[in-house]
Amino acid sequence: MHETFKDRIRKRTVKWPTQRGFKLSDWDSAWNSLKMASSADEPIYRAGRIIHSILAEIRTARDTIYKELAPSVTNESLLRLYCAMSNRDRAIINKTQSIGPSTPANLSCLTTSNNMVGNEVTLQEVADGCVDGLRNAIHFCVARINDRTEMRAGSVPLAEMDFVTREAHLSQLYGLYEDLWHALVWSDYDFVHHITEDVYEIVQRKTDREVARLVSHLRKSRLAAQSAGVIVQSRITEWYAAEKYVLICGSGKRKTLRVRVMREADEHLQAINAHFHAEILFLRDEFPDDFFVQEYNKSGFCISDVLSVFRLLMLLSNQYFDRFPADDSFTKLKKLQEFCPSLKRQDLVRAIANASGLDYSKASKIIAFLTYSTKINDDLWCSPVLEPSPSEIILLVSALATPVVGRVVEHWLVTNVPVSSVM
Repeated sequence: MHETFKDRIRKRTVKWPTQRGFKLSDWDSAWNSLKMASSADEPIYRAGRIIHSILAEIRTARDTIYKELAPSVTNESLLRLYCAMSNRDRAIINKTQSIGPSTPANLSCLTTSNNMVGNEVTLQEVADGCVDGLRNAIHFCVARINDRTEMRAGSVPLAEMDFVTREAHLSQLYGLYEDLWHALVWSDYDFVHHITEDVYEIVQRKTDREVARLVSHLRKSRLAAQSAGVIVQSRITEWYAAEKYVLICGSGKRKTLRVRVMREADEHLQAINAHFHAEILFLRDEFPDDFFVQEYNKSGFCISDVLSVFRLLMLLSNQYFDRFPADDSFTKLKKLQEFCPSLKRQDLVRAIANASGLDYSKASKIIAFLTYSTKINDDLWCSPVLEPSPSEIILLVSALATPVVGRVVEHWLVTNVPVSSVM
């Protein structure tokens, strides 16, 4: 069986148009060296050229706003604003759907067709956009902080609000084309050229694999919906009533983190906690027990320890929805910043250690592990902690509120991300 162009792309023998160092000359050479091109090869070759061209335009636009339109602002301030935008969008979803004690913690159970084409999508898919749409803006901001590259005001600086809005839009657009490319490479999608209108369309084929994937997704959504009604029952949540969690008390400079037992939490938080444990139980059916209890990557902790900390961060994040402004509109940065929860790193680690039973050093290492660092395999869903400075932590509530635990753990196990030595 001869090698197809998609085979070469999947083997990464040629750089993708979404990767740094991509060159059209190398792309064309890989295409021209193909011995037997099939009818399915040319569309993805053409798609690579076009997507590269679009991404190059977006990068140029992004470079322009940074060189000419950037305001006098720090990277740390920008990071807080991008986090706030993501959290605010997720808070709007919660408010729109009136999420309360009887609402399932898994948004895959809920659907909406409120979009341009009327397609029915799950709220989890909509919520994913709150994170994925800003991943590039957050990534480059964290990279500049890590590299200690200061922001420079442009020649014609915009107001901070206008700047972050433009950068957010470019980030969303760039992420969209990255996702379309991944769909063409890994799934059964066609790149179709409508010659009369000179329009390109990406179409999902109705293959056995795509149908099976959608059926599997639907089955999981229905199972989640069925289990949701059981999980919220008091006899289920009571199993975890003696567990501890971190409670936010006060606000502003008087804000403190205290450790309480789950039976003192409201019904909604208890239901979220029970749902998290249910996902872990399902997960343990898919992986050997050793995966959870063996030391992870010579880190001094195991995956079970990380899940214990992740649970506490998830419960902490869900409390912020009641603390965010009731009026989610904003015209000033100060109002938007209210959607960015900031905590002293030392206070958070101490509270996490007390609630989880881990020692301070181990809890600190796990927080460092869960902190987004822009490494090649880092992902905001699996590393939803942001660190503007060594003493400050901000939580990406949009990613922590309803995590898909299976995907998160798979990412940790597969990528084997190196652990920071931060103590």
